[in-house]
Amino acid sequence: MRFGILGPLEVLDDDGGVVSVGGPKPRALLTLLLLEPGHVVPLERLGGESPNALQAQVSRLRKALPGGLVEFVAGGYRIDVDPGDVDAHRFGALAREGRQRLAAGDGRGAAVVLRSALALWRGPALADLAGSAQAVPLEEARLAAVEDLVEAELGLAEGTPVGPLRRLVAEHPFRERLRAQLMRALHAGGRTAEALAVFEEGRRLLAEELGTDPSAELSAVHLRLLRPEPTAPARRRAPAPLTRIIGRGAELERIAALRGARLVTLVGPGGAGKTRLAVEVAGADACFADLSAVVDGKAVPDRRTVSGGEAVAGRSTVAGEEAVAGRSTVAGEEAVAGGKTGEEAVAGGDAVVEGEAVAHAVAAALGLRDGGLAPTAATDPVRSIVTAVGEQELLLVLDNCEQALAACAALARALLAGCPRLTILATSREPLGLTGEALVPVGPLPAEPAVALLAERAAAVRPGFAVGPGNAAAVAGICALVDGLPLAIELAAARLRQLDLDELAARLAQHEHFALLSRGDRTAADRHRTLHAVVDWSWRLLGAGERSAAARFSVFAGGASRPAALAVCGIDEDTLADPIARCWSRATGGTACLKRSCCSAANGSRPGSGTGSSAPTPSISSRSPGRPTRICAAPSSSRGSPPSPPTTRTSWPRCAGPRPPTGRSRCA
Repeated sequence: MRFGILGPLEVLDDDGGVVSVGGPKPRALLTLLLLEPGHVVPLERLGGESPNALQAQVSRLRKALPGGLVEFVAGGYRIDVDPGDVDAHRFGALAREGRQRLAAGDGRGAAVVLRSALALWRGPALADLAGSAQAVPLEEARLAAVEDLVEAELGLAEGTPVGPLRRLVAEHPFRERLRAQLMRALHAGGRTAEALAVFEEGRRLLAEELGTDPSAELSAVHLRLLRPEPTAPARRRAPAPLTRIIGRGAELERIAALRGARLVTLVGPGGAGKTRLAVEVAGADACFADLSAVVDGKAVPDRRTVSGGEAVAGRSTVAGEEAVAGRSTVAGEEAVAGGKTGEEAVAGGDAVVEGEAVAHAVAAALGLRDGGLAPTAATDPVRSIVTAVGEQELLLVLDNCEQALAACAALARALLAGCPRLTILATSREPLGLTGEALVPVGPLPAEPAVALLAERAAAVRPGFAVGPGNAAAVAGICALVDGLPLAIELAAARLRQLDLDELAARLAQHEHFALLSRGDRTAADRHRTLHAVVDWSWRLLGAGERSAAARFSVFAGGASRPAALAVCGIDEDTLADPIARCWSRATGGTACLKRSCCSAANGSRPGSGTGSSAPTPSISSRSPGRPTRICAAPSSSRGSPPSPPTTRTSWPRCAGPRPPTGRSRCA
């Protein structure tokens, strides 16, 4: 059976039916017994009636209840029920659990439990014992549970309703905890003036009625409203991925095995998916710093167009790159320089020491940015970061380090030395070159995951698309023609909205990569919208001598041994290795092989049609049709041959070795 005394007496049988107990005296007797279920209640506490009159009431009660529930024990009576069957005792247990959850920081769980506890109340406690002093502790426990519930709700995003709280303060004007909670609720809703008025009302009431001042707790809330504490800086989180990651199981395992390393760098070519892999690893608590707007330690503008696609007029050279006048981008934020040139916007007035732009970008990601729009030399951003991070356990993601490699390396060393529990996950097209740096190569996808990626992205733009026996060879050929590069695969899949599979494969086989793979995500960064932009980003990392070496190396159609490459390029081995590594070369059995998209650039179709590139851009169609520009992605001992083309291709020149410097290909 179930018994309720938090309100009028209620008795329910096992089926939920109401059991009638009788008149007021049997109801009052049962209420007194239920206050102490399982315990003997002395006769003098059972209404003060004579023993005979009390026995008559007990007899009526026994007739209404199942036999054996009410027992006579020497000196009094006892009701044999479990405390959990009495609502007052269930309420007490739930109120204690809610208070414990609140103390442990589980505000949402505490709110759920406390709401369940307060739902047991149906009216004033012990309503059948009019004026009983035994109802006072129950009412006090109820009010304390309400205060705990309000406290829990104040810590939740949705907050607590102000109206009921204001009524409670009016009913209990001297309960300072309730008044403080009302002040906090009003302040959270942007009604600070009303919150201060509530305090003033309470202060005046205490002074007039009790001749005392507000408690220390209430005064502390009032002081916090007058002097609000600075909010904790909001760290920039990694963007939530829109698609699942495909084909990176080995890299994820490698990163998991490096949990003890404090500096891990994801190294790979542009478009390989380094940022996507970093986002997958970072999680919700990591701080994400995008350094793509920082070049050579200084801020450079975002090259996206404005005002209907027209770039802001007036360009000046900053760190060898073109800067849009009046705008410079630092950590993704635009700084308007009030009509100054781009160089003045970056370095004028308050000169930014080389390398500080990277530190300012990281400080901004950590939420430590000063109120100004542009970084200044007035403060040391590295010291600010070290002070803010301190002993915190934090994963910091430094994305796109290749454009300011030296500055990123210096900052990483300083932060790792000053913050003992900091871990850095960097993405770059080159290693940072620090002692203790753990590298995770992120290369093109193998054949099977590349096909899976193309199939999934193609199905998104072309409903019903699936890889089967009839098109498997064409799909595999397309993946091979774009070197298994994830970004290129996604750009190719987007083209299937207008082209059929065979047409796409045929055009890629005719070296139309830049023209075809030119329609990416509109919201993506400029360098990820087209294959041309990806290659341009890498090409601009090379110096003049390195570009010359890369251009000479591009005559090799199927890869080259080290002696052959040195002979053709006419430079020393170290000079040759640098541009090859930057454009993501691989060496297998002494044969080097340059990524085909970079070779296309070096072979006469260099990216950079304005917008900041210092390399000219001849038309791709102006190249000699007989001059192949595709370079194999995985050379073999015989210097290899290009990947198997799709079935629609009628022929493919098979290369026997490197071409002479004259540009003639030794192809059969």
